[in-house]
Amino acid sequence: MRVAPFVIFLFILFFTLFMSSAKAFNQMSVDVLEGEGEIAGARLGLSPWSPSTYRFPFLGTVSVATEFSVTQLEASGAAPDLNGNAVVAITPVIRKSLGRVLSMPVELEFGIGVGLLENRHFGQKDLGSKFQFEDRLGLRMQLSSGISVSLRYMHYSNGGITESNPGLDFINVSLIYPL
Repeated sequence: MRVAPFVIFLFILFFTLFMSSAKAFNQMSVDVLEGEGEIAGARLGLSPWSPSTYRFPFLGTVSVATEFSVTQLEASGAAPDLNGNAVVAITPVIRKSLGRVLSMPVELEFGIGVGLLENRHFGQKDLGSKFQFEDRLGLRMQLSSGISVSLRYMHYSNGGITESNPGLDFINVSLIYPL
């Protein structure tokens, strides 16, 4: 998997902006993504602030966090100039406790954020725009010492702002570390 200069630049930018203090991030996630067709990727997510807790009449108590992410995607079998893409995104994530399974806390997570693609054309698709929405729905389980795992469905789409809007769908597994 090639790492685009765009991704390296964004990764350095993230660390430059947020590493000004010793405790600049609340958590980091490392994800493996498997998409439709022959699309796969890796993702790094960073949450710079601790989650805030809110109480809503219809949801009860939820926590809300913000995640900045950099994703590198590869489409095997595509033309060399269309086989790689990078995404930088910011996504507010809402988490709702579902209780415990095998004495481990389990949460439902949901988020809709915005992302910017390196390339509008990727694999066999014209995604219509470099601007994309990043949607996610997943289950998160806390293991030990604050380490969690998450299984997510993620979808990238331009929301119909252009005629071409095929979207990209992924299942991803994430390992989340407290910082």
